[in-house]
Amino acid sequence: MAEAFGIASAVFGLVPVCYQAFELVEAACTANEGAEKQVQRIRMQRGLFTGWAECWDLKKSQDKLQSHFRNSDNGPLVVKVILNMSQLFASSDNLSAKYGLKVKLKDRSEFALATIKVQDVLGGKAAYEVGPQVKKLGAHMSWLRRAKFAIREKKKFDELISDLDEHNSTLRGICSEIVAWRIHLAMTCEVLQQNHPGNLNHLAETARDISSESPKGSVRQKRFDLIATTAEFKKRLQNLDQVRPTTSLSKEHFRYGEPRWYFNESSATFAIDTRSNTCCYIEWKTYGEDADAGVPTERDVQELAKIFLIKDPPRSFKTLPCLGAFKDARNSRYGFVYKPPAYIEKIPNKQPDTRITVSQARKPATLLEVLDQANDGRSWVLELGARFAIAKTLVQSLFVLHLTGWVHKNVRSGSVLFLPAESRTGGQPSQSLAKDFKHPYLSGFTYSRAMASTDTDYTARSRTVQRRSIKLDNYHHPEKRMHPSKLYRPAFDIYSLGCVLLELGFWQPLQSFDPRDEDSPITFRDRLIRLAEEELPGQAGRIYTRAVRACLSVPANLPDEEATSRLCWKVAAALDECVA
Repeated sequence: MAEAFGIASAVFGLVPVCYQAFELVEAACTANEGAEKQVQRIRMQRGLFTGWAECWDLKKSQDKLQSHFRNSDNGPLVVKVILNMSQLFASSDNLSAKYGLKVKLKDRSEFALATIKVQDVLGGKAAYEVGPQVKKLGAHMSWLRRAKFAIREKKKFDELISDLDEHNSTLRGICSEIVAWRIHLAMTCEVLQQNHPGNLNHLAETARDISSESPKGSVRQKRFDLIATTAEFKKRLQNLDQVRPTTSLSKEHFRYGEPRWYFNESSATFAIDTRSNTCCYIEWKTYGEDADAGVPTERDVQELAKIFLIKDPPRSFKTLPCLGAFKDARNSRYGFVYKPPAYIEKIPNKQPDTRITVSQARKPATLLEVLDQANDGRSWVLELGARFAIAKTLVQSLFVLHLTGWVHKNVRSGSVLFLPAESRTGGQPSQSLAKDFKHPYLSGFTYSRAMASTDTDYTARSRTVQRRSIKLDNYHHPEKRMHPSKLYRPAFDIYSLGCVLLELGFWQPLQSFDPRDEDSPITFRDRLIRLAEEELPGQAGRIYTRAVRACLSVPANLPDEEATSRLCWKVAAALDECVA
């Protein structure tokens, strides 16, 4: 017990020293022109270290850390790694000679401190005796941060980044696979908080470099590909004026009938592209002339179209590929054209001898439709593992959207789309009308927009902003329902996601949870949380319930970055542990 406490005390004291050191080195990189990629690599290493500390709750208390060391033999190894990491920064001579950092000291009388060594500070004492010495090291790092550093030799400086990566890899290596993925997810969240287009460009290039250095097809390669594509996607979202369609579409190119299905206040239909004689989906977006009429204007719809025209979105952002949009002026609407998978797109030369038409076999369904059918006197329930997979996909899509600086504003079961499943023989949709539950798509982006800046007053809304108001119902956060004039923020999306996760857990639509007319928005939210706590563990397990509760209980005033972090740590992380 005493040994675990001593080791935890040492690590708990040294971690802030490492935080300071990362800030020191990042500042040195930022001050050097031409070191932009080094800045990004240092930020990645800092993010990995911060993620490890988050997983072990080092920002809160020593309690969880002590439990780690009581139940494993990893304590001495962790202390060794943290000590070695601290040693990288503790000596200005080391930073200069080994890592190519030139130190500019303001006060030469303090030079003796600049050669301090971690081993000297600890004096060979046992971990539980090093408290005062760790404080001394922290004081030294605080002084060292006041000095100025410049990168003198970039090749040597790259060795520092390599050594940091080795230490971070060791720390991740003592964690489970799930925790290691969580650490990487936290790093992804941290580095993508950057907003400057130049920084995003350097981040994407750096992630591409690391990806190309990784074994082909490896988990590491895929993870850094995600960072690269998300950074590029975020940069393009910030410059929608530069987005241009690859082809010019006209409604004369398509043959279609009346809308065949509806979701999210939009109608959609099956269509034939007469130029290629292939199938496609058209989603109709109506527009109005009055900016205050409560419907999107033509400009709003045009801006929305540009989002879907951005090439190569992140793989985790699960939306159907958009071929473009065309204007139907007569009906005051735009048709967004989506490309389905090849087995749906291809029109058969000969229709199978069934009563199922070409369009019926290719009709998608929303999660809401599936839930309504399953609960309409039927007992069919999708297996729990498949529901977990759907939940994970939705969380990943929303996580990527928030990382890019956008909010969805209309997350609900009617926004989740399932395409027809492929037949067993392949090459065409199943004639049984079964749906492909392995590949859900997020839709319903009619009201999506960029997040407000961090200094924006979320209570202030002009009539121009209000024109894009959506119909507020039980899927929306109580704060938004009670104060419709408040700008939409990530926390509201997370609450809506919680409602969908609740539906998936119970395999029932939200309206089946007995919403009463007299319920206030807060009362209804509290009933959902109570329902989840009392009944959902028996249906989907306690870990899944924890993720649902984290969404439904999200505070309305949670800062945007903290909301994204919550989505990462309390929702995505919990779902990663869900198996069935």
